Amino acid sequence: MSKTIVIGFMTLALVLAFPGCGGGKNEGGASGSGSNASGGTKGAEASAPTKEVTLDQATAAMLKGKCTLKGAAPAMKEIDMGAKEAECLAGSPKKHEEWCVVGDGNTLANVVVFVKKGPALGVKSPPPADTVVIDQHNCTYTPHVVAFRVGQPVTIRSSDKTQHNVHLNSKLNGEWNMTMNEPSDLKLSDDKAIKVAEMPKDLRLKCDVHPWMGAYVGAFKHSYFFVTGKDGAFTLKDLPPGDYEIEAWHERFKSKPVSIKLGDKETKEITFEFAQ
Repeated sequence: MSKTIVIGFMTLALVLAFPGCGGGKNEGGASGSGSNASGGTKGAEASAPTKEVTLDQATAAMLKGKCTLKGAAPAMKEIDMGAKEAECLAGSPKKHEEWCVVGDGNTLANVVVFVKKGPALGVKSPPPADTVVIDQHNCTYTPHVVAFRVGQPVTIRSSDKTQHNVHLNSKLNGEWNMTMNEPSDLKLSDDKAIKVAEMPKDLRLKCDVHPWMGAYVGAFKHSYFFVTGKDGAFTLKDLPPGDYEIEAWHERFKSKPVSIKLGDKETKEITFEFAQ
């Protein structure tokens, strides 16, 4: 047997004995540790189930704080309703844009503050029984930003004596249109229910009849969220002690998430500063 053939047999034996060497992929297409076939570590973390946590009121913690805007707030323009102004306003004052609503000290309204990571996400509780109402009044949505629990009753109301077209746009909850005539209520149920948790950037209401009308909707699997008013204040209570990442969302401005550790019965304050 030639020397070349002997070396060839030896090489083949080494490959068969150590199939995992050389960083090769497995049958699922993933390589290395800490990854999966659907997109690596990031995908695995996103799909990992949350560990269930029992809330103990004797040790529950609380977070308070404010959302503020850095720099001078831009002036909100009057909404140009054109030929529909008379029927929409019916003698009421003109409406202004609401994408930047601030209070004294540049406190920022319409911010959704929520727990992004932390033991609170493992607390199981039923959605509230009280109904969330999103009104169409003077051809504007009120509130402009709203958040609720998945499974919580939601009613879209029309207080106007004019026709509206409620058009839901969503990445995860589908899309539908519904015409609403003079004052009436539309309960979101069956095929119109919002059944999947979704951030307001991806879940919106608009009116095709009055194109300036729009509302942002946040749907959560848990109860640890808050929508700020003009004072910019928020409270997240009944938090199990532990390490948290808190995030704040605004339709145009950005802020950095806050990482914080909460001890037993501890109350801490944080601030989100939004940059223009």
